[in-house]
Amino acid sequence: PPQGMVLPPDTQTLGLWVSPHVPRPELSLNARLSDGNSRFFSLPLGNLGFTGWQFMETPAISKPRQNALIPSPPLYLHSIYITPRQTASGAVPPSADDPGALYLDALQVTTVSSPQGVIIDDFENPSLWKAIEFPSLPRGDSLETTDALVREGRSSALLSWGYGKSYNIRGIVWDEDPAPVPALASRSLLRKTSLSLGDEPVVAMRDTSLRVRLAGATEYFPTLDPEKDSFLIMPLDSLLYLSSIRTALPEVLPNEVWAEAADTDQLRQALRQLPTDSIRASQVSLRSQVLASSRADPLAAAGWSGMITLAYLAAFIVSLGGFIVYSFLK
Repeated sequence: PPQGMVLPPDTQTLGLWVSPHVPRPELSLNARLSDGNSRFFSLPLGNLGFTGWQFMETPAISKPRQNALIPSPPLYLHSIYITPRQTASGAVPPSADDPGALYLDALQVTTVSSPQGVIIDDFENPSLWKAIEFPSLPRGDSLETTDALVREGRSSALLSWGYGKSYNIRGIVWDEDPAPVPALASRSLLRKTSLSLGDEPVVAMRDTSLRVRLAGATEYFPTLDPEKDSFLIMPLDSLLYLSSIRTALPEVLPNEVWAEAADTDQLRQALRQLPTDSIRASQVSLRSQVLASSRADPLAAAGWSGMITLAYLAAFIVSLGGFIVYSFLK
């Protein structure tokens, strides 16, 4: 997937000129970035309760992450987005759902070698920027160049958004790939939804959504029970990228890893050496132990077919016993 707009390696701050169409103190402007380790994070630029042009800026490297890690260069800018500001009671003002518009100009950074600032996009022709859209919730959001309100140069960018619930962010995203993500669907999912291979459904994930293309089907996948949970299998990099660039929530991270080693003791030693400050394994399962446990439990080894057969056999025996008792008493 695309990596976003790469920032200079010694970037210190990130900022841009902003002019709200009307003051919106209930809204805040933020930037969504990732670092050289593909870790996503957001930086607050400030609230939009002002009129006229104002420069909004944030430190790019000095704020520690939620998990106490400092972003590692290079940094990539993915989106600039608007979120509602909560009141003292934690509520979101109803006006945060209202339509609005925002003029943008002169996106710039300061670096160690250029502390006065370097313009990295003047928004004269924002062809690689697009309004953030949610396939499951079209709102008519748009991004266009305009000369109606210009700070300097010939034009600026105008972001307009329609009415919509504020938990779906509004803003602009850099060079997002519009192609649907290829996916393998479980056959149980296809049966439940009446979808077919080649269809392009929209999948909701946390506060965002993405379009997928059903490229194939499978009955089973390791650690997943198709009878209990239907599933989709997608490329990890594309899934993490698209679910992280259009959200105000913390990044999405893998929560299960498979490892293989010729020596079980070597694998155990590697697991003990994992850095506990950044990786916390809630459960570690060894395939050899799982297989040994299933062999020791005849019901688990037999699986659903064996359990169903046993249930039918028990029902038959009970019915036969009842018939014999009824015949005897009669």
